[in-house]
Amino acid sequence: MFHNSLSEWLHRSREARDKFKQNMVSASHRPRPLIQIFPTRSIFVSPGDIGRAYDYWLRMVCITINRLGKKQFREFLGCKTYYERMYQAHPDFKGAMDQCLAAFDSCYGSKRFLDRTLLRSALILGYFEREYRTEQPVFAQNLNVNEESIDELAKLAKGSDTSWVVGEVILNPVFGLKGPKGTLAGDGDLIVDGTLYDLKTSREFRPLETLRQLIGYVAMNSFLRNRSHLSGRF
Repeated sequence: MFHNSLSEWLHRSREARDKFKQNMVSASHRPRPLIQIFPTRSIFVSPGDIGRAYDYWLRMVCITINRLGKKQFREFLGCKTYYERMYQAHPDFKGAMDQCLAAFDSCYGSKRFLDRTLLRSALILGYFEREYRTEQPVFAQNLNVNEESIDELAKLAKGSDTSWVVGEVILNPVFGLKGPKGTLAGDGDLIVDGTLYDLKTSREFRPLETLRQLIGYVAMNSFLRNRSHLSGRF
């Protein structure tokens, strides 16, 4: 048994969902998301692609604000997938990735977080992470990011309070576990000063599903050595 992510396992396993449901108390009121925007209804914009790009955008901001070094950009999962799947052998893909890394490096110096070239680069990087998680290959046409997707990502970026990302940071913490019956992969988005943050961008806010995922990460973390105890926020 292998699951690409903890969230996939929680979604597909009735036993897992039931255990969480039986041990959770219903909230007295439905919490509101931290950022609300009016999403486009364009068929050319994928909410999943916007979500992955937003994750990358926020990590770029975190790396830049905390001066963690440009090398961190090369450690992004999207970059690693690009090299592992040998996309650099194709001139179009190589040119696109070179432009992405140049945009990230430029942002590190200028701190122009709303630059459209930067936003476009975050979207392109998200396509390579999508391949890692879904095995859906990246096609050359994906490199021609439509303006509507950039506009949608810009809405989220403009509405984001990034003051909380200052501190001791762990990017993309990994909580994967291997057992006698299989492997359960799990990786979070961001840890700042010991608090685990998982970013959710969707048309519908699902607090119960989000809490299950965060509690799952904390449970997995308790099995790993040399890991700090974490508290979760969403």
